[in-house]
Amino acid sequence: MTKIFIYDILISVKLKHSTLKNKTIFWLVTIQINLLGHIGQKQKGGTIMSLSCSLRFETRLDMIQSLQLIGGATASIFPQVEALLSGDGDYQSALKYVAARKKMDRYETVMDFLFCELHPEWRMACRRFYAGNGPQLKDQITPRQLVRYNERLLKALEVAHDIFCEQRRESWRWYYKQVNKAIRISA
Repeated sequence: MTKIFIYDILISVKLKHSTLKNKTIFWLVTIQINLLGHIGQKQKGGTIMSLSCSLRFETRLDMIQSLQLIGGATASIFPQVEALLSGDGDYQSALKYVAARKKMDRYETVMDFLFCELHPEWRMACRRFYAGNGPQLKDQITPRQLVRYNERLLKALEVAHDIFCEQRRESWRWYYKQVNKAIRISA
């Protein structure tokens, strides 16, 4: 009588290695062990056993984009907008949906991304701040501008949420025009 057994063991472990600015680095470690065994009887009454084993070890480095919600150049100057983004209303998912083809990783926070992409005239000021060569935007924006920008950002999230709920695939340029149109209508 001969018995054959096969065991495959696959172990995958994802380890967080470190965080660099707005990127998190993960190591994915995979270990696969294959055991093939055979138990049988010798012709003269004894038992024989053979066992073979193979081992495969693989590591992979992944950098995962994970923007912080607040901080950066805008530094909590739009609390209503931040409340919507951090709440349960899918506004952050909606923003990521409409910005799927945009490079959000140029910014340190979601708020910086939204503000600077809707107000391109502030991009250079934001980059200077990131480089340590300029003040935060809160120190450059007047109270009157702050009110106007807050209203625009709230309207932008509302438009993004509508697009997200409808599952429409449109360009950022189209979204930007829709935001401006919605602002004109509500004014």
